[in-house]
Amino acid sequence: MDKKIIAIVNPAAGSGKTARIWPEKSAYLKKSLINLRMFIPKNLVMQ
Repeated sequence: MDKKIIAIVNPAAGSGKTARIWPEKSAYLKKSLINLRMFIPKNLVMQ
């Protein structure tokens, strides 16, 4: 599951910033994959 999520988030946002955000968000996304769909669009908009 984690590998698929990283593959989606990393190319979308870029590289460096996503790597820093990912460790903090990983535990949160694991508990609620539904929020992952909300997280990706917000990440793209902010960057």
